[in-house]
Amino acid sequence: MSEPQKRWVENSIMRLALFSTELTLGKSGYHAVVHVSGLDRLLDSPPPGNTKLETPGEDFSALLSSVLNMYGEVTTRGIFRRWGATFGEAAVRRRPSALLLKPMLALLPLQRRVRAVLDALVNEADVTRGEMLHTLTDNPDQYLLSFRDCLYCAGMHPAEPICFTVVGTLEAVLKWGTGRDFAVREVRCSARGDGQCVFEIDKQPLHV
Repeated sequence: MSEPQKRWVENSIMRLALFSTELTLGKSGYHAVVHVSGLDRLLDSPPPGNTKLETPGEDFSALLSSVLNMYGEVTTRGIFRRWGATFGEAAVRRRPSALLLKPMLALLPLQRRVRAVLDALVNEADVTRGEMLHTLTDNPDQYLLSFRDCLYCAGMHPAEPICFTVVGTLEAVLKWGTGRDFAVREVRCSARGDGQCVFEIDKQPLHV
């Protein structure tokens, strides 16, 4: 029987996750979560802030699982959503593709801007994981973004969908690309046995 394929995360994503943990929970909370995660080695030597796929996916998932186990679902949803916003804001600042996309978006009508942002996000996510794991489809009222092999909920067993890190990232990137706020909901979650994580993004912005 073949060994399962090793999963990797960008160094910068893990570094941002550690930074966001300390920012959200304070130094003592940060140290406690990292210790429970079995990642004490990262306290003195966090990953570099580059885009290389050198951080084990298991480390990233362990950090998120420890937050959930220590703080419970209700609090964790807010923490993960803030993390996601941080990830999204950092990504559009540092990605050359985002800098190239921004001036082109200004020339498009709103709905085409939304689609262009989501298409770019899916492409970047697949490149980051090194596999085609994300699918974007739509219906008359929503876009549907599907994740296979989601590391944001791996090893978790929540009562409700828990990938609020992805929700926060989508909200932040859509705001950057369109100047408008859009409702984002996770409607299926791998951690609840759904097979994949699925997010609905309303086509119409909030506060039309």
